[in-house]
Amino acid sequence: MLTRHAAPKLDQLSPMLLVEKKAMPREADRLYEIKFDGYRVLASTGSTARLKSCGGIDATAWFQRHPAPAPVVG
Repeated sequence: MLTRHAAPKLDQLSPMLLVEKKAMPREADRLYEIKFDGYRVLASTGSTARLKSCGGIDATAWFQRHPAPAPVVG
């Protein structure tokens, strides 16, 4: 039987932090992302878009020139 759990609230989550490496991981079971420059934030998927920074700061106002929320995927 499938049990559905409520999605965690934005305030309960934090973005993954950078772990700097000199070379990309080679293990088959490792995932990684290349971060060139910019912000690392989490976005809410409610009726009002909200952004939260790595430091827990409400970053929504930082991106006011892009007021349309991102589409929900999935």
